[in-house]
Amino acid sequence: MKRMTIRTMALLAGAAFALGACDVARTLGLEREGPDEFQVQSHAPLTLPPDYRLRPPDPGARRLYKEAWARDKSP
Repeated sequence: MKRMTIRTMALLAGAAFALGACDVARTLGLEREGPDEFQVQSHAPLTLPPDYRLRPPDPGARRLYKEAWARDKSP
């Protein structure tokens, strides 16, 4: 009789633990939810300023940075 009570209590405790752990992933932020496509805000398109002119490099001028550095830093 006592053994059956202990077994029942252990089974109930295990079930309570298992049911309580169902929401742990969401609580810890492990489940990702995608963005809601109905709440996405649209923005105006990107534009360039009207004065966007780059000066051409001077012929024979010294480079301000090395090519390898520029290659490593490019996106």
